[in-house]
Amino acid sequence: MKLPVEWTNVYLEKKLTARKLADTLELAGVEVEEIVQPGKLDTQIVVGETVAIDSHPNADKLKIVKVNVKNTTISVVCGAPNVALKQKVAVALPGAVLPNGLEIKNSSIRGVKSEGMICSEQELGLGSDHSGILVLPDNTKIGSGLGGVIKGRELIDLTSYPNRWDLNSVVGLAREAAAHSGQKVAFEEPEQIKSSRAPVVVKTPERDLVPRYMLAHLRVSNTGSSPDWMVSRLKAAGIRPISVVVDITNYVMLELGQPLHAFDAAKIMQPVSVRRAKKGEVMVTLDGVERKLDTEDLLISDKQKPLGFAGVMGGQNSETSADTTDILLESASFNAASVRKTAIRHGLRTEASARFERGIPVDLAPLALARAVQLLKDLASAELIAGPADLMSAKPEATQIVARLQRISNILGIELTAKEAADNLKKLGFEAHRSTEEKLSITVPWWRPDIKTEADLAEEVIKLIGYDKLPATLPGWKPQAI
Repeated sequence: MKLPVEWTNVYLEKKLTARKLADTLELAGVEVEEIVQPGKLDTQIVVGETVAIDSHPNADKLKIVKVNVKNTTISVVCGAPNVALKQKVAVALPGAVLPNGLEIKNSSIRGVKSEGMICSEQELGLGSDHSGILVLPDNTKIGSGLGGVIKGRELIDLTSYPNRWDLNSVVGLAREAAAHSGQKVAFEEPEQIKSSRAPVVVKTPERDLVPRYMLAHLRVSNTGSSPDWMVSRLKAAGIRPISVVVDITNYVMLELGQPLHAFDAAKIMQPVSVRRAKKGEVMVTLDGVERKLDTEDLLISDKQKPLGFAGVMGGQNSETSADTTDILLESASFNAASVRKTAIRHGLRTEASARFERGIPVDLAPLALARAVQLLKDLASAELIAGPADLMSAKPEATQIVARLQRISNILGIELTAKEAADNLKKLGFEAHRSTEEKLSITVPWWRPDIKTEADLAEEVIKLIGYDKLPATLPGWKPQAI
């Protein structure tokens, strides 16, 4: 996962530098691959404004664009499909060197002079989008150096344990960083959705494969672009912005670790069901590929057709678009093994499947749905049309462990007091109470389903104390008679 440092610091009481954050996460057992520092942009890459656009006399797909760069107007040949009048754009002047090493020079393109280059996001090293030029906000000052306008974001490239779903989220990583840096996580949970409206109708015949399924109906007034702060965070994390509705689902997935999916309600014949595929069924997924379905595949479906692979990828037939006004927003838990098998079977490893394969707890679904609805109301003027369906196969119960202090001390090879063990576990969100002189009663937080035994608790305690505090001792050995 690519973790934006700025985004993580939003959820910490005290901001950490990239180096300090990386060191702190390593103490928590997260493998840090690399700290990625933003590259500096050449001073000859500046902000310009397009003031005239003419057709190229010798090429149908090229245009001659006049660009005001404050003290002068230059002529640039450009083939981007999204170039338009009165846009603020990034212009590399002759002599500028792009992050990929390309030096910009005066040139002649199909017989027309070009005095620079209008750049895409990819050419500037700011993301992967090369479908068109980078369009800057209208209030960007003409002639400004782009390096002072667009700040690159520091990233930490990291790898987490396969049984730690929470370490694939910004809040989960912030929670660990807070515990290991002597502070509290500053994430405020949204209020749960309350509605007097009748809930969406959902059927789940495969209850053993669907621990929890939630679906809400919302009407949105804005399906356009997302705000700059959301776009920049998504791009930094390696996600391409698409529209405010899709961006919010991706944002919440990165923030909380819960994959969400938005269906275009107008394209769905309700009720929605979660079922296994039928023999001979086919579906075109969002990547444009027609898939022949296996009877072991778990699907989201309506009355007539499959709408997507549960936990892997949606289908084109229910995809949201600029014309979408009503959406069905899904937040769910699916059987990890089922998701993994479907992803492997169809060669579809996605951000969603990678998270569901780690086993997402059922408590996360309502939290993520509430957060997404909150953002949709704020950014897309959304209105709740039908209350969320909430089908759950089993009510979650907190894991309780009676921990023997002597057992934990024996595992670690150091003597721990009840206070030391309890205080360290509380930093990670555990509830710890002394039940007897030699035992602690531990309640495991819902986001740590991986914690089941005293040995698991011992590992969490020593991470906070520090492995360097463990004594270096040789194992005991007694000779035995043959």
